[in-house]
Amino acid sequence: MLRVGLAGIRTIGGRGVLHRAASSARLLEDDVRYRKWLAAHPHEAPDGLVQAVAQLSYRPLISVIVPVFNTEPRLLGRCLESIRAQVYPHWEICVGDDGSTAAGTRAALTDACADPRIRVVRSDRNAGIAAATNAGLSLATGDFVAFVDHDDALPPEALAEVALRLDASPDLDVVYTDEDKIDEAGERREPHFKPDFSRAQLFSCMYMSHLTVMRRARVMEAGGLRREYEGSQDYDLMLRVTERSSAVAHVPRVLYHWRTTAASAASSQLSKPWAVEAGCRALEDAVRRSGERATVHPTGAAGHFQVRYEVGGTPLVSIVIAAAGTEPARTSEAWHARLAHLAGRTRYRPVEFIVATRDVSLDLGRAGSSANCRMIATGADAAPAQLTVASRASRGDHILLLDADAEPIAGDWLESLVGLSQRPGVGAVGAFLLRPGGVVDHAGIVVGVGRVAAPALAGEPDWLQGHRAMALDVRNCSAVSAACLMSRRFVFESAGGLDSSLPGLYDVDYGLRVRGKGLQVVVTPHVRLTCGSTSARLGGTPADEIARLRATWGAAVDRDPYYNPHFDRQAATFRLPAAN
Repeated sequence: MLRVGLAGIRTIGGRGVLHRAASSARLLEDDVRYRKWLAAHPHEAPDGLVQAVAQLSYRPLISVIVPVFNTEPRLLGRCLESIRAQVYPHWEICVGDDGSTAAGTRAALTDACADPRIRVVRSDRNAGIAAATNAGLSLATGDFVAFVDHDDALPPEALAEVALRLDASPDLDVVYTDEDKIDEAGERREPHFKPDFSRAQLFSCMYMSHLTVMRRARVMEAGGLRREYEGSQDYDLMLRVTERSSAVAHVPRVLYHWRTTAASAASSQLSKPWAVEAGCRALEDAVRRSGERATVHPTGAAGHFQVRYEVGGTPLVSIVIAAAGTEPARTSEAWHARLAHLAGRTRYRPVEFIVATRDVSLDLGRAGSSANCRMIATGADAAPAQLTVASRASRGDHILLLDADAEPIAGDWLESLVGLSQRPGVGAVGAFLLRPGGVVDHAGIVVGVGRVAAPALAGEPDWLQGHRAMALDVRNCSAVSAACLMSRRFVFESAGGLDSSLPGLYDVDYGLRVRGKGLQVVVTPHVRLTCGSTSARLGGTPADEIARLRATWGAAVDRDPYYNPHFDRQAATFRLPAAN
C-alpha cells in the first residue's frame, strides 16, 4: 500500500491523491444512499402497471436488438430471460451473432430460438459490435428498436414504462431511461440519474446511454451504426439521430442494469481507450456536420469532452456591471483600477465596460479611463434595474452581466463565453463561480429545489467531478446567475431585460423567459471566475417575491427538467438525499 501511495504521489501529486481518495469516499457514500433508496423503490411490476399496459391505445412493436459474441451462456440466458419477462408483451428479440465460436454460446442461441419471438442472424466472422448490431437491425420489424448488450438485463417493467411514455406522446423518436450497474453477485450500485434531454450535455458526453429506444425509421434514415466508430457507435448514432429530431423524452426510472465484469466498459471506462478515442471522433464529426468551427478536447474523465467553438467575426462584447451594493464605497479611481485590472485579465477584443450607477457622482473620465469604459446613471438603486438600463445603452452584439468583484481565472474566459453565446439556439450562457478557497458557489441554477431555486453544487470543492462526472460537462440548465450571464443583444431585448420587481430572483426569471422562447440556457465548467458569494441572494429571497415568481411561472418552477426528480430537493447537490 505504501508503494502504491508513493507511486500515486509521483504521478498525480499529493493533492491529486487526496482528491482521488475523497472522490472514492464520496462514491462509497453514494452507493450507501443508493442501497437505502432501492429499499424504498424496489423493482416491481404492480397490478396497476399491468392494467395500464392493457389499456394502451398505442401499442408499437419494440424490436430489442442484442449483439452477441462468445457470451457466457449463463449471462446470455439471464439477458434474454429478462426481456422475455417484460410486462409489455409487444416485443421481439433480434440477435446479431458476431461469428461466435464458443459452443456454449451457439447452443444457447439455438435453444433461445425455440421462442418464435426470438430470431438470430449469424455472421461467419467476427466483425465488431456495430456490425453485429446492424445485423440484428436487419431482422427488426418493430416501429421502435431498443438496444441491449448481451450480458445486461432489463427489469420487468422497462418496456412497459417506455410504452406508456410513447402512448402519451406517439410522435416521440427517442426515449431513454436511467440506469445502474449490477455485479456478478447481483449487487446494484453506481446509478446514473439523468436529466431530461440536454443537447448541450450530449455534446460533452454520451450521457443518455441505456436504456435507449429509438424509432426504427429514424435509425435507418441515419444509416444505422457505423463501424468506424466502434466502441462509441451508440454515441455516434445518438448524435446523428438527434440532429434529425428533437422529439426526445426521458423516463426518470432505473430501467437498465449494466453487468460489470473485470473487462467490461461498465467496470472501467479506461478498459477500452480506443472506445474513448472513437467517441471523440464521433463528436468531431457531429461538429463538422453542424457547419460550426470548433475543436474537441478531452476533459478529466474518459468519455467526456469539451467542444471549443471559434468566435465568428469580431463581435463587440459589452460587459455591464452594476454598482449597486458598492456605492458610495468605491470611488471613480477605484472603479478605474478595477476595470483596468479586468481588462488585463481579458484576452478577447473588442470589448466595452459599462458601470451602471444610481447617479452621476462617479465619472470614469475624470479617473483617466480609456474610451471603452464609461459610467451610466440609471436613477435606480437595485441591481436588475441598473443592469437593464445600462444594457440598453450598450453597443455590444453580446451583453455580459458581471459581478463587480468577479475575477476570471483564465485569460480566454470571454472568448469561451462568446463561442457558446453565438451558437444557434443558445439564449444565455453562464460560468462556474467560485468562492475564495476553491469552493463552488454556482454551477447553474436549479428550480424546484430549496425554497424555490438553488445554485447547483454550492459548497462543493471545485475539483469534484459530480454525479457521473456531470461537473465536467457543458450542460443545459434552467437559469444561470447574473453574476456572470451572457446573452446576444437581440435575445436580451426580446426577453425584456431583467425584472426589477424580483431583486432576488431576476436571473431565475430571465432564464425561464429565455427558455420560454425555445432557446437554451447553458452553463460551462470551462469558464471559471472567483467572486463573493452570490448564492446567498437566492437563499434570502423574501416570501412575497417567491410568490410573485410562482404566480408568473406556476408549475415551471416546481420541477427542473435538468435535475433528476430523485435527487435531493433541499439543495441542488445532484445526489440522492442523505440516507437516514
